[in-house]
Amino acid sequence: MYILQLSDLHFPEEAATEKERYKKITDRLIMAIKDTVPPDQRLLVAVCGDLVNQGHEEGLSHAKTILNRIRNELAAYEIQFGFAPGNHDLIDGNLTDFNNFIVAYGEPQHCFKNSSCYHLSIEEIGVTTNVIFVNSVYSGNKDKGQVNYSDLSGLLQRLDPTAPKILVLHHTIISMDNTDTSSILNAAKLVELIDQYHISMLLHGHTHGLDTVSIGNANCAVIGVGALFSRDYPDVNSQFNLIEI
Repeated sequence: MYILQLSDLHFPEEAATEKERYKKITDRLIMAIKDTVPPDQRLLVAVCGDLVNQGHEEGLSHAKTILNRIRNELAAYEIQFGFAPGNHDLIDGNLTDFNNFIVAYGEPQHCFKNSSCYHLSIEEIGVTTNVIFVNSVYSGNKDKGQVNYSDLSGLLQRLDPTAPKILVLHHTIISMDNTDTSSILNAAKLVELIDQYHISMLLHGHTHGLDTVSIGNANCAVIGVGALFSRDYPDVNSQFNLIEI
């Protein structure tokens, strides 16, 4: 099983003007997958939020074009999609448009209409891995993250305690520098749940940079990824992660 970790697409209203750049980067991503992942493998595309920029609904049509292309070009794999919302995905202050968008890539329950988290159970070689997608968007502050620990605890309690578990969300749980105020509030509670339920990996975006650390007694790998389409920051490349499980 492979996980393609994407984040921070940040499609603005005027994204059509950069179609050629988006196509070129997407071409490289597809080529890298085909060169690395053997045919007929299971591939989970885990999107860690910020499909659009600053809540521009028009950006969803550009995100659809890119994600459909990835799905079609990689149809030789057993491909699945899962999404966590980012702070920029709040459109008119809510996730209604985001939810309506992501259900086109999964089942109706694979969204955040009734809960702040959902999970995909992926079976391979007799092992079921539960990948849990979490809404970390805090409507009270567009930068900080917040997790509904009641929802997350309830979901974790219902899952097989012996099955491997992976969390996917947008915000980081660790401040990256002295000026970083964008991490999750009360992250200590999240670390507690990571230890209690033996979560082996946490994937996130938001920081626009690659970082990997281990936390907790179980040495849970916390893996961040930069923006898929870099916005011309100095010395920052367009990024994705390909993780073999």
